[in-house]
Amino acid sequence: MTMFVKLLARVGGIALLVLGIVGFAMSSFAGLSFDTTQNILHIVLGVLLFAAAGTYGRARMLLILTGILFAVAAVAALVMNGNVFGFFAVNTTEIGLYVGIAFLCLIVGFGSKSKV
Repeated sequence: MTMFVKLLARVGGIALLVLGIVGFAMSSFAGLSFDTTQNILHIVLGVLLFAAAGTYGRARMLLILTGILFAVAAVAALVMNGNVFGFFAVNTTEIGLYVGIAFLCLIVGFGSKSKV
């Protein structure tokens, strides 16, 4: 898992950045619907992940934090009927995406060595 930490931070950062930009360009895409709050969060997390990919420790820490954030958002959306703490609403496809992102980030983050 250790070799995937920086790679996932870099690729995941780019993917979230693109997702945020696409969200501003169109309100829905591939079953996902976006609002301004989501787009800003995706862009900020994307930039942070990409920037953290330069060092192993920062990349690992941010993957774990990103995984926790997306897991909390997914659980909140399930419990609150698609509403994430009143900040934005998500549909079932987005909840699935959030669960997948959380799972991947947490598996790679916690599954890798704490120091290299």
